[in-house]
Amino acid sequence: MRKTKRFAAAVLTGTMLLSLLSGCGNSGTTTTAAPGTTPAANAETTAPTSNTEAPTEKTESGYPEKDITAVCPYGVSSGIYSDATMLTSMVEEHLGVGVGVIDKAGAAGAVGTEYYMTQKSDGYTILICSESISAFLSNETSEITYDDVTPVLLLYQKVFGIAASVNSGYTTLEELVQAAKENPGKINVGTTGAGSVHDILFDFVEAAYDVKFNRVAFDSSGDANTAVMSGEIDATAIGPQTGGTALLEAKSVVPLVMWTSEDIGGVYEGIPVAGQIEELKQYVPYGPFTMVAVKADTDPQIVETLREAFTKVYESADYQEYLDSVYGIRLGLSGEEATAWLKDNQAKLMWALYDTGASTVNPEDHGIARP
Repeated sequence: MRKTKRFAAAVLTGTMLLSLLSGCGNSGTTTTAAPGTTPAANAETTAPTSNTEAPTEKTESGYPEKDITAVCPYGVSSGIYSDATMLTSMVEEHLGVGVGVIDKAGAAGAVGTEYYMTQKSDGYTILICSESISAFLSNETSEITYDDVTPVLLLYQKVFGIAASVNSGYTTLEELVQAAKENPGKINVGTTGAGSVHDILFDFVEAAYDVKFNRVAFDSSGDANTAVMSGEIDATAIGPQTGGTALLEAKSVVPLVMWTSEDIGGVYEGIPVAGQIEELKQYVPYGPFTMVAVKADTDPQIVETLREAFTKVYESADYQEYLDSVYGIRLGLSGEEATAWLKDNQAKLMWALYDTGASTVNPEDHGIARP
């Protein structure tokens, strides 16, 4: 059955995603959340769709009549690319056409997003991305904002934290911070480019404790994970969706803090949480997310067809089980509700980066009020 084949592909993608070399990232340059809850606490009340559900109805124009391409503005070893391949493999049966993924990595998502914006607004090229648009203005990598896209579906927010190399000798965040105070700019930490979740979490730590790290940029979280395991870097950001669970189970890293408001349990149980640390709690929540979007001038009927199809995937038992496995914080937002959430996320991030000195761009210059 087609359902079985598609889910097998999704399971394979999920397995790859949770391996040590999976991760969220992109080709970036070296620079100078989410409240955590247990999967059960995040469970949706919407019942999963049936495996025998009929395909999404086509628009009056017959859309879709041919295969669709999903642009992912990150590399193939990124967590968002794994998300994209999983989503597209599961949505094909609801759309009745093939959906392929191409990666366009660079500049923390700016290269791929700029590329997507040059494509036609006909629904045959869509964007599957993370939070990078929120940081474009602050990082001055692109002028694209959430006014330029229509969110088809905002699926879930991811949980991240900071972990140290077992070779570093650091067993607590306090020890890492103290080393940075004693050796300004010499403690190596891994990021996946300017504006990545790794980069921003270290921005927050630097601002909270008045320290400076040496940022080492990698193409993906997978590469950063490898570097922290080998001792090439002293610390990096990890998360359940980017191989963090496997790293902790194998004791390949030393967890220092989770960027959540409470303990999320499982292998993460007992790790200090940023929301309960006086110096850090003002920067919680923060975390990346996964979104399917199209250009703002796309026909509303096309948007609705895509929304119905991706919502069926989101509500399926298979996808909900996946979200449980990565401690995903359910969102399931579309339309004006999703746009409002995205703009609020952008405002919080831009003001945090400006207030901490991580960015010199004043959000008010772009008409973004303090949240």
